[in-house]
Amino acid sequence: MNLSPMGSHGGPDPGRAGEPQVFVRTMTGPAGLPWEQARAAELEARMAAPSVLSALKYRLVRLEPWSFGRPSRFAAVYLRGGDTLPAFETEVLIDGRTIKVAFLSQAARRAQLMRRVREIGVVAAPFALLVAAVMASLAVSADREARIEALEGRAQRAERLGERAGEQRIEARALQGAGARGHTLTDALRDLDWLSRSKAPGAHIQAMHWEGGLMTVTVRGDIPPVRASEREVRRASTPLGPGLWLWGVGPSAKRVEP
Repeated sequence: MNLSPMGSHGGPDPGRAGEPQVFVRTMTGPAGLPWEQARAAELEARMAAPSVLSALKYRLVRLEPWSFGRPSRFAAVYLRGGDTLPAFETEVLIDGRTIKVAFLSQAARRAQLMRRVREIGVVAAPFALLVAAVMASLAVSADREARIEALEGRAQRAERLGERAGEQRIEARALQGAGARGHTLTDALRDLDWLSRSKAPGAHIQAMHWEGGLMTVTVRGDIPPVRASEREVRRASTPLGPGLWLWGVGPSAKRVEP
């Protein structure tokens, strides 16, 4: 950092009566975004002021353009004894360059602030309208997307129901061909599972099918097809052929809850 008194034209302060005293302090802002660098330099300028801030005016000047990933140099130009002046302009010499710095009166600063607010308002109004239009468009697009997704969901459910109905028709035809009219595929698989688990040792089951909703089993030999179980099993009174018998199997007994 460098702190030096400067005259109104950048040379040594001549100390003329009534002439405000100008000081210049140089500093380096850390690498970062432009406003982050300016904020750090602003804080350093306030902390390193040559006197209490209530007795000073100061301006912060960037000495070199902002560059990504690199620190930037600033200069704080302080004005002492100019509180009663309506405005003051001076030139300071920094790094061999003459820089013109203007200090505005409070009224001029307020007018400048209001002018900037109006300028920002003029620029921001179309932008606000654009943002509102974009948000409205996004809302319409989101609503349209939600409706499309809902329609796609209903179409997929209808497609799955159609596929399931087609599968059930195929199952019904297959079961009807096997004599299991009125049975579902789950019922038929349950009967087959029961028969495989309950088959009696030594029984020679030749075939099984359904008649009138009941399962029938064709067995060769005199051994019953299944062991004693919860289902009623009866043999036909006459054989189908030499040593070939037809057995009827009743439905599964329903459990009665107490």
